[in-house]
Amino acid sequence: MNWDRDKVQHMASLLRRQVNADVNVDHPLTGLNSWKVGGCADLLVRPRCLAAAQQLFALLAAHRWPWIVLGSGTNVLIADAGFPGVVVQLSHLKHIKMLTPGQYHVEGGVSLGELVRVCAERGDSGIEDLAAIPGSVGGAVVMNAGAGEHTFGEVVTGVHAVLNGQPAYFEGAELKFGYRSSAVGPQMCILAIEIQLQTTERDICVSRRKQALEYRKKAQQVFQPSAGSVFRNLPGTCAWKLIDSCALRGCKVGGAQVSPQHANFIVNTGNAAAADVAELIAHVQREVYRKTGVPLETEIRYLN
Repeated sequence: MNWDRDKVQHMASLLRRQVNADVNVDHPLTGLNSWKVGGCADLLVRPRCLAAAQQLFALLAAHRWPWIVLGSGTNVLIADAGFPGVVVQLSHLKHIKMLTPGQYHVEGGVSLGELVRVCAERGDSGIEDLAAIPGSVGGAVVMNAGAGEHTFGEVVTGVHAVLNGQPAYFEGAELKFGYRSSAVGPQMCILAIEIQLQTTERDICVSRRKQALEYRKKAQQVFQPSAGSVFRNLPGTCAWKLIDSCALRGCKVGGAQVSPQHANFIVNTGNAAAADVAELIAHVQREVYRKTGVPLETEIRYLN
């Protein structure tokens, strides 16, 4: 949907009057994603509390305005043309509350790394392996973030969301967590979750978290803007091994490059456009399929 400037300004004015939120017009998205690419959002809206978020999504549904949620921007490719609608960020929703020993209520804007740190410091175990995964808690649910032997979906017991503009609650099992996937659909936004961890010794949790951070640092030393692993691993093999076997390490399209340090990372060498990244992803998929017969699927989300 294309809006003229008067329409966008009218929408911004309405949102500022009716929702407790930060509202920005024609906001650049380049600085809000880890690839450092992409255009502008017609509107960028950051609700300041859970109630404001619910109010916002009700309003978006009532007016049928297109919207998308942008978390920490660590697993998304934003188009050079930006997003013609409302981009919602839950960056103000950062509360972590212990309900019972090992049980937490966590708002969707909390970073996964911060949640792991808080829980480890209290001796609550089950997510230490996820310490180095970037992104927000909401995004970790959508993609069922995982590392080592654990995935985030294993500890999620409940999800508070909005679906088609209305408040909704789901038991963890209802989200059908799979490999880097869940049943969270395009008209659903996760506002908060409950998790259940196992209480153990604080020193053990802290040590596991430290080991996870150190392993990630050694295994994935990539020094340019990236979105982490681009392609899903397949049963019995790693995506990076397939890419490497096809001599694609270091391959470039414009300012985008298959990382020389990690073949499942695509990096921005300094002047990449989103179109460069997208073209390089497609090239890697074509070459791997041509040479090995294996179709690579992406882990990233496209925002356009």
